[in-house]
Parts: sequence; structure tokens; C-alpha cells
Amino acid sequence: MCDGCPHYDPCPLRILIVKLAADGDVLRTTCLLPSLKRTYPTSQIIWVTEKSAEPLLKHNPLIDRVWAPPERYLINLLNERFDLVINTDAESSSCHLATLAKAPRKRGFIWGRNGTPLPQNPAAERWFQMGLWDHLKRTNAETYPAIIHRIAGVPDVGSPPLLHLTAQEIGDAQRILAKKGWKLPPGRRSSRASARAARPVIGINTGAGTRWPQKSLPVATLEKVIGQLLRGRTTARILLLGGPAETERNQYLAAQFRGRVLDTGTNHSLRQFAALLSQIDVLLTADTLALHIGLALRKHVIVHFGPTSPSEIELYGCGEKILPATDSGSCYCNECPKTPKCNELITPLAVTQAILRGISVLAQATASDRRCSDGNCESSL
Repeated sequence: MCDGCPHYDPCPLRILIVKLAADGDVLRTTCLLPSLKRTYPTSQIIWVTEKSAEPLLKHNPLIDRVWAPPERYLINLLNERFDLVINTDAESSSCHLATLAKAPRKRGFIWGRNGTPLPQNPAAERWFQMGLWDHLKRTNAETYPAIIHRIAGVPDVGSPPLLHLTAQEIGDAQRILAKKGWKLPPGRRSSRASARAARPVIGINTGAGTRWPQKSLPVATLEKVIGQLLRGRTTARILLLGGPAETERNQYLAAQFRGRVLDTGTNHSLRQFAALLSQIDVLLTADTLALHIGLALRKHVIVHFGPTSPSEIELYGCGEKILPATDSGSCYCNECPKTPKCNELITPLAVTQAILRGISVLAQATASDRRCSDGNCESSL
């Protein structure tokens, strides 16, 4: 018993976020959390998601509860009440859950009585139309964070995605790399800035899933990029990243540059993958989960695009976009009948130069850090 306890937090306002999939979309939607907390500082936030995406929300201090999978959260939805429900997806499962939740205010989408998604505000209506009409999707110039903030009805505070790794997870990733022959650069444990300046680490995420095959760069392009990097900057080190679908291509690339490129493996859990990515300085990736992990970990990200929209991706000042030399991008085609395809129109030189610019940006930031630490400025970058 402690009357007048200064730590008592009654959480008077409860917010339910419904965001089930895909994993990358779940992670990039976490940019909403700081905005919600600023608008509703005493709120309790509950997030409903798929089991596959649950690890990406683990340890997030702005989420009070994560509910996944259905057998764990359906009973909660049937019995608990909320003040606000936010569902940014017009997908049927998400809409049904948002409809089922008991709340006086719902933003985004619910499931209509006629068996179709029902937008709850103008911003959701616009997002719904972009999902229906290709020309609206292709001509959209608004970023995904801006869109979902308008749907949620809160101002965008400019926060990147949020992912919280533990010291144990980072240490485990370093041990995984050590077993594969990786020697931790001197100082990386204690002074990351100086280590990355001495020997920057380039991470190349070689795949992009199966939904849009043309998201990935051809293996021949990646091989030329690696060759150019190793010839032009011998101090840089390269890690190959990917999932099970990238096993063959990563093994091939590592074999072509034996001893100079490390295949980190392709059978890691989501959090192991993120912890491995924490060890790199510059990331080359398609518009996929690795992109959002890289942004969450504040990496310098070089993202290349094919059939998906570059306009929707917000890099938060931490990277660069590479677009194919064609006006047929953002077509959202699963199979492209054209030759050459959009991903084949991105040249190895363009990719290499973007990576080198990223290394230069980090070197300049490191130099500024040093000057600040010597007392030559008021705050560190």
C-alpha cells in the first residue's frame, strides 16, 4: 500500500494496433509508436500481429502487449475494450479483427456488412483506392509513414522503425561470425565509430522474397559490384546476408571471392538476422525486410528498386535510392514480359558508386564525431 505513489500509471487510454503481415511491413509500421505516445502520452498500446512477425516487436518499450497468434489473442479481443483501434490494412483478416474489437473510435479499415473492406476516414479511402488502381499507386508521391500517420490521425514526428536488440543478441551474432572466420575489427566492441572508419563493413542482402522476383539484383550484377568494391577499396569488408532462398547465390558469390567475402548463413531467425545486420556499416538491399531492419538500426542503406514504388520508402536521411533506367518501374508486376527487366537496368557501376558514397558519408560523420569528442563542438552528430 502506497497512497500517492508517484509511479502509479493508470493507463486511462487503450490503443489497439492491428498489423498482421508481412514482416517488413510490420516493422516499418512501428514508426507510428513515437507519434502515438506523443499524442497520447498515458496510453497503453496493444499490437496484434502474426506469429512470424512477433519477434520484431519483442523488447519494444513503447508496446505494452503483443498478441499473436489467433489462438492467443481472439479470446482477448472478445473480452477487452479499447478506446482506439488502428488498422492500416484493407486485408480481410485485419479488417475482421478491427471490426471485432470493442472501441468507440476506429481508424483505417473495418469489414463492411456487404463483405468488403470499409475505410473509416478519407486517408484510408485514398490508400484503399491506391490498392485498387495501378495508376494511382504509380503516381503516388507520398511515403508510407506519411500515409499511415494520416490514417491513424496523428502527426508524424519523423521516427524511423523501432527494433530493440539486446547485448546478448549482438554478442551471439559476433560469435556466429567468429565461427565462420570473421575477425572482429580492433575497437569495434568499444569504439564503433573509429572501427568503421578504419575498415568499413558492407552488408549485401542478396534476395528479396518470391512475390516480386525482379526486386533482387541479378547475381551477375552483384558479382561485378563485389569485384569493383574489392579492387577499388581493399580495406572494406563484405558480408553476404539473406534467407533460405538465397543459399545458393550466397554460396556462389562467396566461392568467387574466397577469403574476401563472408557468407553469414541463410538459416537464422529474424532476430539473429537483425543482430548480424547490426555488425555492418553500409547495407545494400532491395525494398524488403532487410531495408526496414537497416533503417531501424540506423545503418546507411543503399536500396535498389524494381517493380515496387520508391516514393513510398522513407530513408530518414540515412541512405540513397537506386532506380532502374526506365519509366516502367513501380509496375507491381509479379512476372515481367519485358527484356531487359527493370532490375537488369541497374548497372554495377551505379551500385558501387552509391556504396562508396555511403562509406564517404560515414567517414565524414566519424570525423565530426572525433572533433566533437575533442571539445571542438557542443554536441556529437
